[in-house]
Amino acid sequence: MTHTLKKLKIRGLEDEGFTLIEILIVIVVLGILAAVVIYALTGIGSKTAVAACEADGATVTSALADFNTQNPTQFDNVQGSGGNPPSTYSSLTAEAILSSTSYGAPYIQTWPNNYPHYAFTLTWTLQSSGTYSEELYVATGEQRGGTAPNYTYSGAGDGNGPGNLVPSGVPAQDIPGSGANAPWLLYTGPGSCTGVK
Repeated sequence: MTHTLKKLKIRGLEDEGFTLIEILIVIVVLGILAAVVIYALTGIGSKTAVAACEADGATVTSALADFNTQNPTQFDNVQGSGGNPPSTYSSLTAEAILSSTSYGAPYIQTWPNNYPHYAFTLTWTLQSSGTYSEELYVATGEQRGGTAPNYTYSGAGDGNGPGNLVPSGVPAQDIPGSGANAPWLLYTGPGSCTGVK
């Protein structure tokens, strides 16, 4: 064994390990690869939230259309009373009705709320015919009405700033049409999910 080791040393083949330069080169290459991966993954969470918002919006829109087909006098073109929207449905909200068996089979399993990214609601909206229909609205962290792009939801006290929703961040007083800074916007398709963070 000693004889073999001596032969290797004579030939210059003994194991000397890595030099400091070689180790530094490997560290630099790994750092560059890590930076590329981090850059590529930046914004993935936001893109996922937007895709989820679009999927939830499509699901609820489809469920609402199915409901209106089976129950044409409940949510669509309903006469209000004294210039006010129709009365509510006993103890159920419009959202709960879509997921209950009160008006037929459930049209949606659960109502989508994905805080802090976005939220959906159904609200009576005045139609040109003078009647009211339940329409879908979305609130996202960046979408605002009026001229206040950095508006933090009034009365919310969430302290998270633009880009974040919490249940208290979409308060009842900010229903669609309640003011210039209401966070709810009419859902008109996938484009309504812009600004989801």
